[in-house]
Amino acid sequence: ANRFGSIGIDVETVGRITPGVAALVFTAAEAAFLRSLAECGRASAATVIFSAKEAFYKCQYVLTGEWLDFHDVTVELTVPAMGGNAVLGAGDIANGSFRIKASVDRPGLGPRVVPERPGRFRVDGDLVATGITMP
Repeated sequence: ANRFGSIGIDVETVGRITPGVAALVFTAAEAAFLRSLAECGRASAATVIFSAKEAFYKCQYVLTGEWLDFHDVTVELTVPAMGGNAVLGAGDIANGSFRIKASVDRPGLGPRVVPERPGRFRVDGDLVATGITMP
């Protein structure tokens, strides 16, 4: 309580983001990033982005009481290098980071929600865990 105003944590299973869900969740920049990855890493990366947004929503909601749309934030994912390739392959264990960028045009976020904030993730087999904090 002395260090953070809010903490958001989320855990998801890799492979549950269908094309229909992807269209609702990912911004154009996120979708382009996912297309740039090798196919074997897309499902894990998509799950990390989805989970990062969920963690952010949980974190900010405690401070604002505001419901957000998935397109109100963009996730920039730092994919760890594995074997020389920037890929999260099936079965890989990876730790990495992301940056959440909340839309500055989104009313209701208020001064307590930092519009750009780093977070962390871990991929372990078919599970993804993400976390983010607000000061």
